[in-house]
Amino acid sequence: MSGKQYQKRNSRVRRPRLYSTRTFETIHSDIMEMPIAKDGSRYVITFTDDYSRGSWAYAMRWKHEALQKFRQLEAWVHRQFGAQIKRFLTDNGREYLPIGTHPETQGVGFDTSSPYCKGQNGLAERTNRTIRERINTLLSDARLPPSWWTELLETVVYLKLRAPASILQKKTPFEILYGKPPSLLHLRRIGSRAWVLIRKEHRAKLGPRSSECRLL
Repeated sequence: MSGKQYQKRNSRVRRPRLYSTRTFETIHSDIMEMPIAKDGSRYVITFTDDYSRGSWAYAMRWKHEALQKFRQLEAWVHRQFGAQIKRFLTDNGREYLPIGTHPETQGVGFDTSSPYCKGQNGLAERTNRTIRERINTLLSDARLPPSWWTELLETVVYLKLRAPASILQKKTPFEILYGKPPSLLHLRRIGSRAWVLIRKEHRAKLGPRSSECRLL
């Protein structure tokens, strides 16, 4: 019996949706472990706005970088939208404790899920799963090794922001944030052939003017 017992999934422990009334009123966050990347990164921290469902993600080498990444997001939100994050929801991970106690984040309400109840952080966990699955898909399609995931993280987040969401009545997070639909005309398939100009100071007089590469 001791070798077969498992934790039964219990939907009752899920934190109810807050139904935020404006963008950046509530941010959900979670950290997921990834394969070691070329630059040494091992983790991804994600932040998802409850109202717009917009998501932002940062690669990290260490979990204790969570405070730094939160402050980076907070500064960007204030600079781009003139807004302030009011509430921050995450799991019970110790790496998040500095965010709740740091002097510069004292104006942010900090809430954590109950111990061993990951389901209460459902939105953040779904964001992580979506990002991880899309990175895996792009890596496979472009025939790239797992260590290249950091090269595609920004791309996946960029596309997610421009993808319709059923909870937004088929609108995109981009529309909720910026008040207009996004343009997709510039998008190209990851892994496509591309040509980059070789700067004049780096090429011979009779040498090639461009070099073949692959779009990431």
